[in-house]
Amino acid sequence: MAAFIHPFNEQRFPALDPRLGGARPRQIDLDARTEIVRVALAPPTDRGEPFTS
Repeated sequence: MAAFIHPFNEQRFPALDPRLGGARPRQIDLDARTEIVRVALAPPTDRGEPFTS
């Protein structure tokens, strides 16, 4: 909490805006992400599984 006090006193509300960046680059490309979402949202019976949920 104390890490926010000094920047807020100096910059006011802009100090509260998140600074994006510094994250690791994505390891999964858009095509793989699309396939993962498709499989995750598909009913198990579409994948040949014997259960319904």
